[in-house]
Amino acid sequence: MNSDNLIQLMIIVCFIILVGVIFSGVFKFIFRFLLNGAIGYFIFTLMNTAGFSIGGNIVTLVLSGFLGIPGIFAIIAVNAII
Repeated sequence: MNSDNLIQLMIIVCFIILVGVIFSGVFKFIFRFLLNGAIGYFIFTLMNTAGFSIGGNIVTLVLSGFLGIPGIFAIIAVNAII
């Protein structure tokens, strides 16, 4: 491996690290959103089997994805009031 290939490899590795650092916040947000939505769907499914009627539609999943566990409890509280 000559020096030109080594320099190109170092530049590529630095670029990959830079892109990873820049987009790590975006990936973290997307991962947490999907994880919170999955947890919310699981809790809504458990609540439906327990006798509470909470629909697992796109609005409830988006709210539980953005707000997390407090959002899930807020949806349950609003459903109990209505």
